[in-house]
Amino acid sequence: MSSPTERIVHAGLADGGAIARYDRAGKWYLEYPEGSGKKRRLLSLKEAAQLAVDNEHFEGAYIAKGRYGGLAFGAAVTRAQAARDLAQRQTKP
Repeated sequence: MSSPTERIVHAGLADGGAIARYDRAGKWYLEYPEGSGKKRRLLSLKEAAQLAVDNEHFEGAYIAKGRYGGLAFGAAVTRAQAARDLAQRQTKP
């Protein structure tokens, strides 16, 4: 039997995908509901954070900072958001 903290979703995407961390393995995955036809994909921490930030403005998407096992994810999301915001400011006249 798995523990309740073995798999924790740290972000949800508007297309139904979820960015989840598996505690025992310490790995990040992009997952979709069964029957969606989309495959689970292993992500690096940086990829997971960037994917979450790239999708956060879509309706239904969310980022859940502060969840168990997500300290590094929260920091990576903050860095990705700061980089995005800086790039947007630099492109404005």
